[in-house]
Amino acid sequence: MDNPKDKIGRTKVPMSQLPEVAQIEGALAMYEGSLKYGYRNYRHSPVRASVYTDALRRHLVKWETGQDYDEISGINHLGSVIACAAILLDAEAHDSLIDDRDISWSVVSDYLAESQAIVRELQKLYGTDTRLLDEREG
Repeated sequence: MDNPKDKIGRTKVPMSQLPEVAQIEGALAMYEGSLKYGYRNYRHSPVRASVYTDALRRHLVKWETGQDYDEISGINHLGSVIACAAILLDAEAHDSLIDDRDISWSVVSDYLAESQAIVRELQKLYGTDTRLLDEREG
């Protein structure tokens, strides 16, 4: 017999779905920001989207090019990506986001769709993704 709380609990947001390592790394990056800029500084004044998306991209590029940890703080760059995204989500939820994104989704969406068609054609011509070939050879 099911516990009655189980039935209700299964209808709630599954908070356990975000891996613990992601929570820890994101929290460490948030803690670093708290020490550098003040506790929840992003709640004291509006957040400019471009500032955080630029920071997010810088951290992601560093990680993608082989630097796992920030050379000064030792914080994992992916944790900083999580922190930047978290701040953007928080600002959006608290109506304090300065939305200075380049709102051209229809143009980008069309361009992306056309590019995906080119990818499919290239794969027909040459086969699969080269990363998959590298994995098979290694």
